[in-house]
Amino acid sequence: MTTVAAIVAFLTPVQAWAEAHGAGHAFDEGGAIKMLATLVFLGFTAHLVGTVFQKKTGLTEAIGWLLLGVFVSNGHYLHLPFTDALKANPGLPYASYVGVCILLIMAALETDLPQMIKNARIGGLLAALGVAIPLFAVGFGLVSVLMPTAPLATKLFIGGMVTPTSLGIAAKILKDLGVLSSKAAQLAMNVAAIDDIIGLVVMAVIQTMAGGGTVTPALVLVPIVKASLFMVIAIGIGYYLAPMSSRILSRYAGTESMRLKFVLVPCFLAAIVAHAIGLSPLMGVYAGAVFLTEAHFTDFDGKEHGAEYLFKPLAYVFVPFFFLEVGMKVDLPLLFTAKAITLFAGCLAILVGTKLALGKLGGKGVDPVVLGLATIPRGEVALVIVSSGLAVHAVDQSVFAVCVALVIGSAVVTGVFLPGAIKRAKERDPSLFAPTDPSPHMEEALTDAE
Repeated sequence: MTTVAAIVAFLTPVQAWAEAHGAGHAFDEGGAIKMLATLVFLGFTAHLVGTVFQKKTGLTEAIGWLLLGVFVSNGHYLHLPFTDALKANPGLPYASYVGVCILLIMAALETDLPQMIKNARIGGLLAALGVAIPLFAVGFGLVSVLMPTAPLATKLFIGGMVTPTSLGIAAKILKDLGVLSSKAAQLAMNVAAIDDIIGLVVMAVIQTMAGGGTVTPALVLVPIVKASLFMVIAIGIGYYLAPMSSRILSRYAGTESMRLKFVLVPCFLAAIVAHAIGLSPLMGVYAGAVFLTEAHFTDFDGKEHGAEYLFKPLAYVFVPFFFLEVGMKVDLPLLFTAKAITLFAGCLAILVGTKLALGKLGGKGVDPVVLGLATIPRGEVALVIVSSGLAVHAVDQSVFAVCVALVIGSAVVTGVFLPGAIKRAKERDPSLFAPTDPSPHMEEALTDAE
């Protein structure tokens, strides 16, 4: 039933396009089917390229989707006739937005709340320092040197894009290396989950500041307080109401279609609330999903699943479109300028240096180099932050291209250097990689990331 729901949901861009282009006019069936056929072609090509890229490089297929988007965006430089038509597809922005919503929902559902609470002190410290140091070192150090006249919102958006660790990319690399259940890997997952939340809070604050007006303490503090309270309340509700959510999923939402709707309702209600109080709707989507992180249901075959299981077909369909559209916004010549190259190199150096230094705070039973390398990858939340900056004209296309390059570069650094670090750590102390028994729904979610 979830697969059917995914197919029906795939028609959403057609309806949105029809409403945008055909209000008061006869429905253009030919135009709609051409648009849908182009989306199907793009989606199929993305999965093909992503799968081949993953097998050949060992890196996540999301990097392959980004690179395909960059290729499509810059195909006109090679005089390829079809790339302009692909970029001009009117349904792509709608499919991309659905994709980023699903991506944030799944990232939230893969958060292991009991582990996060158990490691809240050290995980919170590492996440807070891992956000604050790059944010200020990049935003008020590097950017101030390269762009001395840049407004405050621009400095914060550029600094903010370096802050959130990619839970999905980090988990995929650690799982492929067979160390996902180790203490270092679980701590890295907790840090990634916490700094994703902090990153979304930072984004909400910056978006408020980018709206204009004089920068005052109230302008900065009010959105911080609102966003922080919003996330804390969502996490608290999700933790304490998880048993009731599980009972509803198992007993009353008897089909996968009903269960999917049950999970979607709090996500988009929270998005409406977030928008109403002046926060990003994407933050609301994430918070609504955190509400259900500990909810489980028993399927017809007697197997227990977490709520993230319901989103697999939707993720297969829509998530690649987000990465494709992000890649399509990159104009390669803008990346090969002295300013862009310096910004990329500086961001990557600050990121790697900060994470390796913070790895030493991991405590007993955690290899500092492994922890540091595991928390380097930037990903979906970084792209969401810089995309929101592009939408409000706080950053330009050159900075956007640097962010996409940083996502790719950070994943490559971890993918290349982490296996050797794990091997050396195992030789020194094999007990460092003893399993810590992650929760069943976290294991299932990360298994599904294959």
